[in-house]
Amino acid sequence: MISCSRTGDFRFIGRALSAPRNIHTAFEDTDKQKYDDDGNEMILDNPYQISHYHVNMAAFLKLAEYFEMLKKEGVYDNTRIIIVSDHGRDIGDNIMPYVDYTNDDGEDASIDTCWFDCALMVKDFGSTGFNENSIFTTNADTVALAIENLIDSGKNPFTGNDIITMAEYNKELEIVYPKGESDYSVEINNGNVFIPAYWLSVDSNIYEANKWHYLGFH
Repeated sequence: MISCSRTGDFRFIGRALSAPRNIHTAFEDTDKQKYDDDGNEMILDNPYQISHYHVNMAAFLKLAEYFEMLKKEGVYDNTRIIIVSDHGRDIGDNIMPYVDYTNDDGEDASIDTCWFDCALMVKDFGSTGFNENSIFTTNADTVALAIENLIDSGKNPFTGNDIITMAEYNKELEIVYPKGESDYSVEINNGNVFIPAYWLSVDSNIYEANKWHYLGFH
């Protein structure tokens, strides 16, 4: 857990959701319109979108402080850092495809696959600069990335199976989308199988609509 003696700790990040004006940098003064590296303008039209921008910005600012501390202590270059999220968020930026389906009430509906576009960033030993790739990867690859070239043969302690990446798995990925918010709770959704939910699959490029398929409610 990252913390510090000043006001800005993880509690500060939480406050950004209800009071995004607390996150203020020189960038906010000079760049009222915000764009990604490809020149696409970020959509910040409502409090839901704005709060997610600011809470992520707060996290990045705290991570930057952590990285500077590692550099100051002389351990940044020999540290492998992995930043990963548990899921994405449907903030209505229309970057990801929508998957149409009929819910169990017989109504037409759609799922914004941005829910499944997780953050995954890796800083390896001695690496410099930034780059990105389109290798089909999931947040479940975190363990394999963490032990890469450090452990000869990593095993899942629960199944005994080899720890591999999605690229090595080389199969279509199946994704579960719970019916309601309560279905995310481990007090309800536990055991050896998922409770009934909407299922989707995706193969290779998650940004192409034809790679997504609705598998049904089961």
